[in-house]
Amino acid sequence: MRVTEGRMRRTPFNETHMSNNNPSYKVSLFRNFRETYPVATIELGSWLCSDEFRLPIEAIRKSQNPEERRALKASLPCITPSGIFQQRNANQLIQHSGLLCIDIDGAENPHISNWEVLKQEVSSFPGLYYAGLSASGRGIFLLIKIADPQRHDVYFR
Repeated sequence: MRVTEGRMRRTPFNETHMSNNNPSYKVSLFRNFRETYPVATIELGSWLCSDEFRLPIEAIRKSQNPEERRALKASLPCITPSGIFQQRNANQLIQHSGLLCIDIDGAENPHISNWEVLKQEVSSFPGLYYAGLSASGRGIFLLIKIADPQRHDVYFR
């Protein structure tokens, strides 16, 4: 398991478990993972449950060609789940969302064969806001509520 500080998340499409007690979290949206300046501030829950990118994500998950998957993933918009940023840089945080992103990737966990089952298993974690499959479908990401956003960096130790 890897905790990813400042990592951006590509859009899922309803591949999710979201807690029922959902405050409105605001985050920065980027055109793609290469961009460092956001194009908008969005409401996280609406973005996570959007079907807007269903077709490209299905194409990524069906493709057997690594180069094609990389190109498709590179075209997807991304967010910074930890908050609103002036620029994608920890020093440019405007407002923390109170969330931390944890990635569990297939490359680092080859013993995991059913990501959907794992996602369901972790969905009962009390601090969980969201659990979803990665864009490739070969991993999951979790958005965890943290008690003290001012101490964000401490959670990575």
